[in-house]
Amino acid sequence: MIYKYADSIIKKPHDYESIEVHGVRDSLHQESGTETHIEIDNKNPQFFSVYVRLKEGCLDCVGDFSLRTDATDYAAEISKGYGFNWPIHNYTTDQTT
Repeated sequence: MIYKYADSIIKKPHDYESIEVHGVRDSLHQESGTETHIEIDNKNPQFFSVYVRLKEGCLDCVGDFSLRTDATDYAAEISKGYGFNWPIHNYTTDQTT
């Protein structure tokens, strides 16, 4: 699985300050039992997501990947691609691949 959508999310690059890579888990929402619920899980992820952090503090997801290496490669691509050289914070553990 490789989903890249930074170009559709990042409309004003100057509003962002950094990039984050997280492991995530997709589970059923406990209240409804049918809706999915995405949560950060860096220790036991099902897949990996790349986020850009807004200067105001919120995160926008810009990609989802089966492999951690694909996510970190995309984070580097985004950091350089928008001309800001945003710092990349990788919160995934070394045990994940």
